[in-house]
Amino acid sequence: MIEYLKDGNWLKFIDENRNCAKPADLLLKLQTLSKELLGEAVKQIIAWQKAQHKLPIWAKNPLIFYPSALSVEQASSERTALYKAEFIDGESMADLTGGMGIDSYFFSKKVQKLYYLEKNETIVTAVKHNFEVLGVQNIEILNQRAEEFLEKNAFSSKLDWLYLDPARRNEKQEKIFQLADCEPNVVELLDKLFEKAVRIMIKTSPFLDIRRACEDLKWVQKVAVVAVENECKEVLYFLEKKENKTITIHSANWQNQVWQTFDFEANEEKEAEISCTLPQTYIYEPNAAILKAGAFKILAKKLNINKLHPHSHLYTSHEKLEHFAGRSFRLQAICKANVKELKKILPEKKANLAVRNFPMSVEDLRKKLDLAEGGNVFIFATTLLDESKVLLICEK
Repeated sequence: MIEYLKDGNWLKFIDENRNCAKPADLLLKLQTLSKELLGEAVKQIIAWQKAQHKLPIWAKNPLIFYPSALSVEQASSERTALYKAEFIDGESMADLTGGMGIDSYFFSKKVQKLYYLEKNETIVTAVKHNFEVLGVQNIEILNQRAEEFLEKNAFSSKLDWLYLDPARRNEKQEKIFQLADCEPNVVELLDKLFEKAVRIMIKTSPFLDIRRACEDLKWVQKVAVVAVENECKEVLYFLEKKENKTITIHSANWQNQVWQTFDFEANEEKEAEISCTLPQTYIYEPNAAILKAGAFKILAKKLNINKLHPHSHLYTSHEKLEHFAGRSFRLQAICKANVKELKKILPEKKANLAVRNFPMSVEDLRKKLDLAEGGNVFIFATTLLDESKVLLICEK
């Protein structure tokens, strides 16, 4: 497959058609390329279009070869890979589930020696080429399964880090949510992993239950929940074989070119008392990373604000918080969830609508209220401390 990169006409065709709105349509037109070359070129264009925003550094290099569009979809984004690399220090590391090599590439900048593992030979061939194109010299590429690496390779001393991103789809490409069902089974391999390294970082789907994962992994010292533009992308578990009375929870959301962060200890959330009140001047909605991290009570305590209800996860204060990790609103009015009351406050009947601890979906409530979407008004349908169901009409 890599030999295609030696064909100037092939490269030129890709360059000229990168921004084609429907790359598959290129297959239907008369082209100067052979059928085989054309098919591979279209695959590269489709993959590049997926990589353009997710992997901007790689996408700028015309000699990068993409194993498949699926490889790009399943790879870490450059943004999250860069973030993960900030946790790494030491001399040696192994990425046991290398995939397209995005995480390995950024990890390699933080250690002297990195071992990249991938069981798929086609992907390994592409990654070897890409690392050469990118000038990476401290990565040893191994076409191995993680289990094989753990059994065969011996080192004079333990590696500083092991990294795993277990596959979360089975042979039928169905999603898997239990850690023990992923491949490799990190729960089963835990003792062997610690025979090879001092510290372990495991990436999981944001759908995985954090508390259950911590119980399964036993030696978790820290958990990092990573979101990009308020979409939770991954949860990282940092393991080290030492006693720990509590687990540090770190949340981070990339928004407006900065990381919004909030840290707490797991026992702090457990022991914090709920502070609730009726809506005040300002309303706050935490970002997705904080919500996934479960910082519900401790967020209110640390920021000296109140919740609207134990289960609503909306917050309020009289004084404005300048740098809240999420969205901030000024409350304009409160009304019941019916058309007549809302029309008095919002005669244009147009607003952004969200439901938080409310017995109706956004779609059903929008129909009930005859409410158009958009505009500068934000409405939260929620339950207050007195259990009343209301609409909070706000401006951002």
